[in-house]
Amino acid sequence: MVAPLLIPILTTLASKGLDLIGSAILAKGKDVVEKELGVSIEDELSTPEGTEQLKNLQMQHEEKLLELSLEDKKLDQNYFKLEVDDAASARTREIAIATNEEAGWLNRNLVPIMALTVILGGGVMLVYTQETDLRMAVVGMMTMVLGYYFGKSSSEWRKDSTISRLTDKV
Repeated sequence: MVAPLLIPILTTLASKGLDLIGSAILAKGKDVVEKELGVSIEDELSTPEGTEQLKNLQMQHEEKLLELSLEDKKLDQNYFKLEVDDAASARTREIAIATNEEAGWLNRNLVPIMALTVILGGGVMLVYTQETDLRMAVVGMMTMVLGYYFGKSSSEWRKDSTISRLTDKV
């Protein structure tokens, strides 16, 4: 989640064509960008002259601002790769157990039984509870189980990565 104090600043930056500064703030934080530019962004946005100054600074520091934004994207890619590798190793393990003739019935079926229990139990909880927080937790848990068995779409990976990045900034 973006810190509530940043929302007006980011909105103003976007409306004035200062998207690169806004992206760098989202990636690295307002303090880092202000230090790099040598100005107080809020003070500069308060006047037309200051806004022009920010536009000039954005052009002068374009390479560094892009670098700040791209560093965060590289971290997202590394996170994505770790998640994909983790899911792949878990699925490989499941396949190895399911196809191993020496593995007992319980070994081959324990994880699927637990997953089915979570999905069915979650469905029952959704029917009988009206508490929003609990319902959201149950849906999240069910989504994780289904994601394990059926995979995630690339938009889900991007969403997870964005949520993780934004919650780290707060």
